[in-house]
This record gives sequence, C-alpha cells and structure tokens, in this order.
Amino acid sequence: MKFNYKDTSNIQRRDITLVAKKLSSYFDILKKASQDEEYKTHESLLYLANDAKLRQKVLKLAKVRNTKDLKEVMVVGIGGSNLGTLAVEDALRPIGVRLSYFDTAHVQTLQLAIARMRQVYKDGGKVLLNVISKSGTTNETVMNAKVLIRELQKLTDDWADDIVATTQPGSKLEDWALEYDIAILPNPEKVGGRYSVFCPVGIFPLALAGVDTRKLHKGASKMLEKCLDPDVETNPALQSVTAIWRAMKNQATIHNLFLFDL
Repeated sequence: MKFNYKDTSNIQRRDITLVAKKLSSYFDILKKASQDEEYKTHESLLYLANDAKLRQKVLKLAKVRNTKDLKEVMVVGIGGSNLGTLAVEDALRPIGVRLSYFDTAHVQTLQLAIARMRQVYKDGGKVLLNVISKSGTTNETVMNAKVLIRELQKLTDDWADDIVATTQPGSKLEDWALEYDIAILPNPEKVGGRYSVFCPVGIFPLALAGVDTRKLHKGASKMLEKCLDPDVETNPALQSVTAIWRAMKNQATIHNLFLFDL
C-alpha cells in the first residue's frame, strides 16, 4: 500500500512531523495495545493480526467443517459482521467453498437460499450456516438465521452440526448455541464489528472459501508495523491523519474515501 500525499493533499513533511509529535503519547498506547493478548481496550484490535492462538482455534474448526460434501457457507450477519469478509473475498477471489451473505431482510434472497439448500441436501451435500452477531440480538441477523435454521431443521436431523455461531462471550447467541451443542467462535468483546475481519468473524468463512489466512494476517502485521513506525516518510497512517487534520483546520466538513483495485 502506498499513500501519496505529496503534491496532492496540501501538506508537507513538517506538518506530518508536527502531528507525530502531538500523537507521540497515543502512539505509545497503540503500541502497547498491539501486544495485548487479553483485548482489554478497543485499541487492542491491533493485536488481531498477530494472534496466532486465536487463528489456530479458527483454522482447527475450519478444517473439521471443510469436508468434501460442504457446498456453501451462508454468512448470516450485518454490517461489520459480513462486510469485511465480503471485501476480502471480492479482492482475493479465492477458489474454495462458495460464500453467500445475508444481512438485511430480503425475501427473494432467502427464497433463493432455501432453494439452494434443498438441492444441496437432496444431492447428498451440506450447507454451513455461520451466524455472526456480537450481541446475539441483532434484529436482521436473528430474523435471517431463524428462517434459514428452520429450513435446515427440515433437511437434516443433524442440523446443529451444520451451524457455527460467532459471538461475544456471554451473549444470547452463545447461550442458544450452548443449549444445542453448536460450535462457537469468539468475537473479542472490545473488538467492534467494523474492525473484526481479522478475528473469527472474518477468518473462519474466509478460510473455508480458500483464503490463506496466515498470509492475510502476515500482511496485516507488516502494515501494522508501518503504521506504528515514527518515520513520517513511511508511515501511511500518520500521512493520512495529517491530511485529514489539515483539511479540518481549513474548515473542510466532508471526507470522501475512494479505494481503487488496480
């Protein structure tokens, strides 16, 4: 990743140096958080890229569930619970088990999903429902999950084996999964949905889709090193925040972010 600020953002090296000095104490907080194995703060999400223990737990379950008869993984979640996964899949385009996404309430999408499920089980295959909700009470997720689970229960007596719940410890979704002996993956409490793609929320379905999550984490770790480096010439986070700060100082009120796939 390259962040080109020269001749484009009206900031100079001295501006970035000034911001780096102002943020030096917060950078110390970020560095500490990036090594926090217990995820005690919101900034601890930075540790996800290096959390080999959590990744191994996810990959162990993915290996068990990635059988030859698995034909589709239905990711049931909304917002950060599926958008990060969708973005990575769209960027990397892995060759593995099909992923489908269920976020807002959409009758036709559910009808098509049910038709696919019926055909898969008729042909002797399986579908895996990955129900993702940090709180376990997200309305859209609960609604979509209930519809798909109800159909799954009609298709197989072992329906609980074809579901994985990804949720925050102590949530209502975890309570439900424990009641039916459904596999559970943890979403660390302090990691918000929009930052969760490097935790089980994203890496479990991505692993089933064929993404090398070890390499994904390795790339994130390298970028994290750059973003925690005080060198103003190589730190894209410092360059970006300086450009935004300078624009706000000049009374800019709108920030448009455009990402291009080259």
